[in-house]
Amino acid sequence: MGRTTARRTVSTAIAILATATGMLLGTGAAHAATAAKPQFTVNADSRTLPTRLDGDGTAFRPVSITFSTDGAGYALNAAPLDAVKVTLDASSLAGIAQIQLPKGCAFTTDQVHASCAVGNLPGGAGSLTLGVRAAAGAAAVAGAQGQITVKVTAANAVEQTYPGQPADAISVNLADGPDLAIASLGTAISTPAGRTTVLPLRVTNLGNENAKGVVLIVRDDYNRLTIPGDARGCVYLSVSGGQRGVQCTFPTASVAPGQTVELSTPLTLAAPAGTHGSVLGYGVGLTGDTWIGQPTGKPGTGTALRLVTVPSTAPVTPAAKSGNVDIETGDAFHDTYLNTGVITQVSAVGGSFHGTVGRVSLATVGARNSGTSTIRTVTQFGGEKGTIGLYVDFPASIQVITVPKTCQVQTAGPGAGASSFGPAYECASPATLAPGRSVYFSFGIRPLKVISSDFAGVLASAVTDPNASYALQLAKLNLSAIKA
Repeated sequence: MGRTTARRTVSTAIAILATATGMLLGTGAAHAATAAKPQFTVNADSRTLPTRLDGDGTAFRPVSITFSTDGAGYALNAAPLDAVKVTLDASSLAGIAQIQLPKGCAFTTDQVHASCAVGNLPGGAGSLTLGVRAAAGAAAVAGAQGQITVKVTAANAVEQTYPGQPADAISVNLADGPDLAIASLGTAISTPAGRTTVLPLRVTNLGNENAKGVVLIVRDDYNRLTIPGDARGCVYLSVSGGQRGVQCTFPTASVAPGQTVELSTPLTLAAPAGTHGSVLGYGVGLTGDTWIGQPTGKPGTGTALRLVTVPSTAPVTPAAKSGNVDIETGDAFHDTYLNTGVITQVSAVGGSFHGTVGRVSLATVGARNSGTSTIRTVTQFGGEKGTIGLYVDFPASIQVITVPKTCQVQTAGPGAGASSFGPAYECASPATLAPGRSVYFSFGIRPLKVISSDFAGVLASAVTDPNASYALQLAKLNLSAIKA
């Protein structure tokens, strides 16, 4: 029941942030200038649509195209994308499905070809969301399929491709059957520590046949909060001494096309005092869906919950009897951040260094407790233990002469043995940091040449909970140096 959430160690997180992107923390503009033209990747959704959507065929379903350069969103020097344009060719969907264009797009010669002006993306990542629905006509029958061919271009970058790679495309298929979708709670909900919060979960059948036998799943991915209850028909997952998940089955329930239902008594989340924010996974499916699996845990023995119709909806008579298999599970599961108001967060402190070629001067970097809770958990950072860690990667234009006593040079990974990168260090501080407090590390560095636009990368980290999840944040130490 539920899903497994990976726990990152500091070394794993550093490897992800520094090396997997192909752009190390301290590469700087001087190194980037010699690199090849930036490349970006394109990913497109697929969609299975009922031949009659939402019971009456009027609603469009979202499909997305995403595009990004390496390191976009978390690398210090991720390349931007300039003057991004997207062209769409949905000619293979003629008579099968219709498309709805977002702002910035316009049809060209007909209703199946379009052009979109996305514009500049300084962060190197963007997306475009279209709407699709089954068309009215003889071709829009179960089993019909086609695609929207996508071409993304940028003025300053090229798409990364490989030999034999098919064209970027959104696959669209039509089917008859139920399609249960659970309404998103949004990217985050407030679940104050020390209180119980109601979960307003609602489920709609967006398909064109009855959905028979409903399964509802809720799980705290980080096992921090409690999901109280003892309802018959539900199985409760116990982890670390508390109920962290629940799976409720309604074998005789039937949800008609267009109908929205909710629990007769809503599920709740209990956040003990001092509990950090977490992530809630929640979903819905049918008893015949293979992805759900069998529930594990303690069966409830109390009063059974029921699914009741939300009054504002008007169920539509189904066109056929259900085969009891959900035709589209992409809208059946969501993740939502739980904000308890107790947050462990760190901010890397960079700044600027102005030096002289050949002379040693101090360069100071640090980490600040930017959360709402005191950082006090001691863990291993490189060769030292502490409550907070700092990873610093200098460029090759800098020679490090003196190193703080709680910092260890990295013998593998970014900066080590790479001719274009300088030394890297992992530091730790034993200080207990209240919110707003900072720690600093000063390195004696010697510029080896005139510098105007290089930088050192700074990564701060701290343990967010006893399960060794980490808060991470990046900053730059901008470097400049003049002749002696």
